[in-house]
Amino acid sequence: MMVFDGDRLYELRSDKGLTQDELGAIIYKSKHCVSHYERGTRQPDLDTVRRMADYFEVSVDYLLGRTRFPKLLERMLKHVLLNDMNDEDAEN
Repeated sequence: MMVFDGDRLYELRSDKGLTQDELGAIIYKSKHCVSHYERGTRQPDLDTVRRMADYFEVSVDYLLGRTRFPKLLERMLKHVLLNDMNDEDAEN
């Protein structure tokens, strides 16, 4: 079972200056659904999570609290940089 991180949704929505009504229209849900998602009293279905991820340009994993990095590219770059640093340490 997925566990949606409502706090992250609230932060993303607030950063964009959207109301719950406006976000609801974007993801095809009511203001009340958005409120429940943010408070953690309801879990969005997978299609809704995908819509949110697409709109906010973040990974689904970020919305599910599985990573601290909102963007997949940022996570991949960090992985590459850490591997490069580890390779350099191994050479020295």
